[in-house]
Amino acid sequence: VSSVEIERICNGVDSNIVETAAIGIPPSGGGPEQLAVAVVLKNSNITPQDLQKLRMSFNSALQKTLNPLFRVSQVVPAPSLPRTASNKVVASFC
Repeated sequence: VSSVEIERICNGVDSNIVETAAIGIPPSGGGPEQLAVAVVLKNSNITPQDLQKLRMSFNSALQKTLNPLFRVSQVVPAPSLPRTASNKVVASFC
């Protein structure tokens, strides 16, 4: 599954979402990568509870649409997503 597919699903979860970036983060002790989603919101006043709700909504949508084993471990709010000259998201910011 590509990050574009994950992002498309996450973008549709809430009308406050401008864009998302799905990023695989390798755990420090090894093992499978953890899925983090960076999210740019229209309303940037977001609480930790709001981020938790978004994470749960992302998990539900991804598990129903792509794979029941997918799990977002972290939602990271961002004012914007940094991009390269070719308009690809720079994943190292997360």
